[in-house]
Amino acid sequence: MDPDYGLKGIQEKGRPLTLSDEGAMKNNFISGSIMDFEEFLEKIGYKNAERRTAQLSNAEIVARFISNPLYSWIFLVIGILGLVIEFKTPGFGGGGLVGGVSLILFFWGNHIARLTSWFEIILFLIGAVLILIEVFVIPGFGFVGISGIGLVLLSLFLAMLRLPPSGFGFGSWRLIGPLSSLVISLVIVTFSIFLLIKYFPKSRLWKHLRLKTEIDALGGHVAPPDLARLLGATGYTESTLRPSGAVRIEGVRYDAKSECGYIEEGTPIRVIHIDSASLVVEPVEQKPAEK
Repeated sequence: MDPDYGLKGIQEKGRPLTLSDEGAMKNNFISGSIMDFEEFLEKIGYKNAERRTAQLSNAEIVARFISNPLYSWIFLVIGILGLVIEFKTPGFGGGGLVGGVSLILFFWGNHIARLTSWFEIILFLIGAVLILIEVFVIPGFGFVGISGIGLVLLSLFLAMLRLPPSGFGFGSWRLIGPLSSLVISLVIVTFSIFLLIKYFPKSRLWKHLRLKTEIDALGGHVAPPDLARLLGATGYTESTLRPSGAVRIEGVRYDAKSECGYIEEGTPIRVIHIDSASLVVEPVEQKPAEK
């Protein structure tokens, strides 16, 4: 009770309201008082009714833990971080597996706890598909990718939102929990990526994972050709550059990547940089043939 509200004849303004059960009943704050559950059953006319005690299953216990706002953000962090690492590394590895399992557990737990419906799950899948289309099909990063990220974040937010029962008013305070979990997760993911980029290559774990075998000419290794002579040379793209692909110059096929993003197959190009064993190219306009 707000101490500054003041109930006339009951509460002095500026002091908290304190009532005994008799006082609460006298002022119509409560309709009755009971000592225990047995007395409650007797008062409502169910003294001799059969009583059954519900027991939580193991799945419900796990779901309750996962859906708890205190812990749900952990699954979000692991899931998002795992997928980000997977997108940054070639092939399919541990990052995608761990991230995928964490997000599946997140949605499963909230679904069992009746917080998540199939709408949020379908929304997340649509967002994930849009992101994959943006990464592997559509050049650059634009509306499709941004829409995918937006749908994924919206689905994660809705999955944690505790809607009130029918007939209850909806207050903005209900948004604080899921928003806090989502913001905390994104901040931790961003910070974790920064730490991985900066410190992981220097760690002992990276030294164990790094390939240490040296391959020389005796082992059959052939050094890549000197591509410096091709600087400024022109040719055409033999495959679509997204931004990597193949080009053909002077009848020879080379690995190349685009300086400016997406280049269609068959587009005339010029070599502007040499990056290790790969060419960096840009499209050039064909000059009209002289009459």
